[in-house]
Order: sequence, then structure tokens, then C-alpha cells
Amino acid sequence: MKCSQIRSKLSAFSDGEMSEEEKQFISEHLKSCDLCRKESETLSQVSDVLGIMDEVQVSPFFITHLKQKIAEQKAKGRVHLPFMAWIRRALIPIAATAFIFLSFLAGSNLGKTIYREHTKIMAKSDTKAVDALGVTALDEFPEGSLGWVYNNVLIGEE
Repeated sequence: MKCSQIRSKLSAFSDGEMSEEEKQFISEHLKSCDLCRKESETLSQVSDVLGIMDEVQVSPFFITHLKQKIAEQKAKGRVHLPFMAWIRRALIPIAATAFIFLSFLAGSNLGKTIYREHTKIMAKSDTKAVDALGVTALDEFPEGSLGWVYNNVLIGEE
């Protein structure tokens, strides 16, 4: 075991809070290590001094008063501004509204940009969109056909 591990157990050793095997092991180590032995002697002296002192009796409400004092100190450290509560309550809805508005604005601009690029591409192409897509339903109806009559009725002719 390393000296640092021994030193961490010296308090339990001096209080007799360990097994006999550990006590024996630490006793052997203390015989051979001057630094650990001096640490153990210092701990024993502190323990002796503390044993001479009378036990301090605390009030039954000590913890409650202590917590209250801590809360008062924390409250003194804060600056309470009346409008800060309103700002905190209003900040989230305002931020959400701004985010939604900016999303619509960005989406609208993106849609316009895509549409412009699409129309540029379609204008540059040599073939018509109808030919490229293979859509024949948009072709002119032959004169006298049912589609021709229907189209004329919609347009307002005849």
C-alpha cells in the first residue's frame, strides 16, 4: 500500500475503526515510515486536544436559523428589479413569435428564389415543358370535340 493510502486511513486507525488485519498492516508500515508515523502522531495530538474540549451544545433551531441567514445573504446579493419578472415571462413568447416570423420570411424568400431559378431553366431549354413532361392533356382540342366545346364554354365563346 502507498503512503497516501495509509495516510487516508490514519484517522480511522487512531479511532480504532478498522479490522485487526488493517491495524496490523498500518502498524507495521508506521514502524518503517517516518513521514506516516509523524502524521499519525500529529493526528493523535489533535485528537487529544479535541477530547479535552467540552462538547458544544447547539440550539435545536440552529440549522433552521443557519439556512435562513444563508437565504438572506443570497437575497441581499441579488438586485430585484420589478420589470425583470415581466421581461422573463415575456421573453419566451416574443422569441417564439420572432422565430416563426423569420421562418416564414426565410421560407418565402427561398420559395421565390427556387421559382425564379426554375423559370430561368425552363426559359433556357429548347423544348416546351409539355413536351418534356409528356403531358398531352394540355394540347389544343380538335375543333368540334367535346373538350373543345367545354373549353369554349369556360372561356365564354359560343
